[in-house]
Amino acid sequence: MAYSSFKLLFPHSLRTILRNLDSAYQERLKEIEIKNQQIEELQHTSQESHNHLLKEIEIKNQQIKELQHTSQESHNHLLKEIEIKNQQIEELQHTSQQSHNHLLKEIEIKNQQIKELQHTSQESHNHLLKEIEIKNQQLIELESNFQKLSEALVESEKCRIQESNLSEEDYEKLSKAGLFIIGSARSGTSILCDCLNLSPDVFLLGEANLYIHHNQENFVDFFNTQHIQFKNRRSKGTFAPPSRLPERGGINFLSRMKKNYNFVGEKIAFGPHGEIDNQSFQEVFFNFHARYFYFSNYILIMRRPAEAVFSMLKMFPERGLDAIFDCWLRTVKIQIDVFQSFPHSYVIFFENLSNETVTNLCSIIGINIHIPKGIFREENKYSLLAQDEIPNEFSKYRKIGLACEEIYQKVKNEFNLETFKFKDTTANYGNARYGFSDKIQKQIDEIIHELASVQA
Repeated sequence: MAYSSFKLLFPHSLRTILRNLDSAYQERLKEIEIKNQQIEELQHTSQESHNHLLKEIEIKNQQIKELQHTSQESHNHLLKEIEIKNQQIEELQHTSQQSHNHLLKEIEIKNQQIKELQHTSQESHNHLLKEIEIKNQQLIELESNFQKLSEALVESEKCRIQESNLSEEDYEKLSKAGLFIIGSARSGTSILCDCLNLSPDVFLLGEANLYIHHNQENFVDFFNTQHIQFKNRRSKGTFAPPSRLPERGGINFLSRMKKNYNFVGEKIAFGPHGEIDNQSFQEVFFNFHARYFYFSNYILIMRRPAEAVFSMLKMFPERGLDAIFDCWLRTVKIQIDVFQSFPHSYVIFFENLSNETVTNLCSIIGINIHIPKGIFREENKYSLLAQDEIPNEFSKYRKIGLACEEIYQKVKNEFNLETFKFKDTTANYGNARYGFSDKIQKQIDEIIHELASVQA
């Protein structure tokens, strides 16, 4: 009855609306219930966060208290350190004052010493003037003695031929039979000498230096003793056979050996040994050989300067590079002089040494020789230096070394490696040939002069 009445009171559309409203109301109630649930959960969570935050604040406060306590201790420690530093500053100031006073005393002492030195210097100056006066007097006496000695040497030269028991004709024959190898030390003179001594036609002494020792009283004993001291084994070239008859000097010795050999002489290797009687050894050699061995055969052997000088430095470590470069330059200079002045001169280069080259040279000179294979090994012609390398040891003399290399290449380019003479070109005839030599000589003189400035 009630439902029927309800239908009668409310139309169908209105009833639908009411049902929808009721449904919406129920859903809203559920949402409100869910929200209330969420609010309760949030309140619970917020309470936990609040409690956790309170605990963190409590911990931070505790840490702040500890830091304040630590800071106070650090402050106190810092105050103590400042106090110690102030104490040290006071001590340093006191010490500095003492040092200042000590320094003043030392300055006073030094001033006193300077005054004494000035006084002593004046006395030394006066003493030096007296010594200079004495030295000048001695120099005058030495000049007088030198004049007398020069006169005596001239007389000695006049008598030297008679002293050697050789006639002028004997000297001429010996000069034409002479054979000499000339080069700087470490340029191949030794191996070339040993090679030529293989010939039955040749007898060459190893560095007898006749231009110095030609008038040696007991020349044979002198020469043999020298090679014994060098610890050289006896062989042709290091041993001079003694004479059965009295014999004076090296020239008489060579004259005796000439009776059994077509060619006699020696190899001469110039080392960095300075001067003799105010002349270079090279100049003394030239003057002697021009007098006694002008018509001899001369083999002038040259080696690249970097190789020769580097090798000489190992052989003569006590000599400076300036002396070694000077030796190489003066040797090249005298070799050019010999080639231009002596009629039977030949130029050969160390790196071109070979059985074929030496055999060809001997054929030109007229020496009968057979050279065993392997005597001129390629590995013996070069050091560890690369081609055109300037050793580090030459750093101070690099410019000098490069200038020497340039001279060497210029000289080498002018010679024919088969004839051992100047190349057969128009430029090498007449005045042009001597012009080339003059330019090389001047260039060498300039480098020698520059060496003196490098040394200074």
